[in-house]
Amino acid sequence: MTNHESNKLAMYQSVISLLKANQARTVSVQALSAAVAEFEELAERIAAKDLERGDKMAGIMAQRAASQDDVIERTVAVGSALTALAHSRTDVALKERARVRFSMLRVLRPPELEEKAKAVLALAKDNKEALAPFGVTDAVLKGLQDAVAAFHRSAEAVGAGVAGRVGARQTLSELFDQTDQLLRDGLDGMVQMLRRGDRQLYDEYQAARVIRDLGSRHKPTEPIVTQAQGVGADK
Repeated sequence: MTNHESNKLAMYQSVISLLKANQARTVSVQALSAAVAEFEELAERIAAKDLERGDKMAGIMAQRAASQDDVIERTVAVGSALTALAHSRTDVALKERARVRFSMLRVLRPPELEEKAKAVLALAKDNKEALAPFGVTDAVLKGLQDAVAAFHRSAEAVGAGVAGRVGARQTLSELFDQTDQLLRDGLDGMVQMLRRGDRQLYDEYQAARVIRDLGSRHKPTEPIVTQAQGVGADK
């Protein structure tokens, strides 16, 4: 949700709070109660959709980070064993191919990291028997292979999550459009009917109806009475 949308949602909630707190003063417009209930439901759906979208992506990113740490640690361990083997053989070529460091792997993009881990794994398999004295067992190789596969799945999940956010973004925009339409074409007109009989409530509605730049997301305060503005004007 953008800052403007957060500010708009806070405006919705201020309008809802005001009208629900003053139901006894709006009984002359019977349809207003149902409109407020529908408006509140839409606002709740917007808040829930935004929270769901954020929580889901946060979980995906956390899983990707955990699998990245795991594959890096296992790759460095096997690469270090290969380096030790190369040193014992005075094999400069093997030492160069096996050289990996935490700092180097952490700056790689996901496809590059996966490619590097697979290369180290392949090199270790080619030297499997010679690596046994250096602590590289079948279980160690299987662990690295599984870590690479898990990291690949987590990277795919991030891509799918980004695509899902695009769809969720469209849904969120549609919800805002529906809520704005109900506000303009429903609530504004019905509150206009109260203007002559309860100017104070009408003015309070106009104050609540203003979108304020709150700077960050938080719960809206009670509506502040300001100079009345025309219902339905751009805010």
